[in-house]
Amino acid sequence: MVNSLQVSGQAAVRPVRVFFLVLVLVFGVEMGIMLTLPMWNPWSLGDVTLALVDAMVLTAVLSPALWFVVVRPLRELFDQRGRLLARVFEVQEQERARISRDLHDELGQLLTALLVGLRTIQQATDLDQAKERACGLSDVATESMDAVRRLAHGLRANVLEHLGLRPAVERLCEDTVASSGVDILVDVAFPAAYRFASAIEISVYRLLQEALTNIVKHAQSTEAHVTLAMRDDTLELAVRDNGRGLPPRESSNAQTGLGLQGMRERVSLLGGVFRMDSAPGRGTAILIRLPGVQVINEPHQGTDR
Repeated sequence: MVNSLQVSGQAAVRPVRVFFLVLVLVFGVEMGIMLTLPMWNPWSLGDVTLALVDAMVLTAVLSPALWFVVVRPLRELFDQRGRLLARVFEVQEQERARISRDLHDELGQLLTALLVGLRTIQQATDLDQAKERACGLSDVATESMDAVRRLAHGLRANVLEHLGLRPAVERLCEDTVASSGVDILVDVAFPAAYRFASAIEISVYRLLQEALTNIVKHAQSTEAHVTLAMRDDTLELAVRDNGRGLPPRESSNAQTGLGLQGMRERVSLLGGVFRMDSAPGRGTAILIRLPGVQVINEPHQGTDR
């Protein structure tokens, strides 16, 4: 059974839609009451009694309707966002722990080696011996700089800020191929000079990052296809893989489901559409559409949001 999900600004509980739906319900119920009350009033009840009967019937009919149309969807949405927020905090703590381990295990060891090397230079008996030991320390310093660059790159995609979305997407896919072995075909259908609003570029980059993470960690894929295109004023991101696919229950539970929910929330905040088609043994296809996107050719600095 194919698991097909589509989110467009949390359409089920959008305020405008709920407002008009409640208006239609009130109008319809009140119209029905006003048409049927004369048939139920053979004794010519007074105006006050008729108004009381009208209010009681309207309340009795609208209460369950408003519960199912407004209260229950809002409660589910709040519960869902509460779980997502808890997951965000958990991921933040995991990321802090990872950075701490990297600093201690990699950079800390290199700095310790530098410190020990400097002490050996201080203890050198002659200048030639000191120079020889200093040459060895230059290699350790180079490794330290590489470690700092790797940590900085993991925290912030500098290529996204300086070069734009297309080079950043291509670099992200190349790094994923190198680290995971998954064969990723990348097709970006606009020039590298195209720049977009900071929020758009960062969001698309993070969405692709999350999709590739799911492919590597959960999908057991050997191949994936990433497509990024501009169609009129709509930016489209499509990610497909040949992995194991997702049963319906996995798309709403566990860490994978929470990751997908985070993607839906990010797309919803941008007023876009998120669609996922997945089935066991058939892989997963994700399509994201962000309407109203404008091309900005001037380079700019971004801020992650």
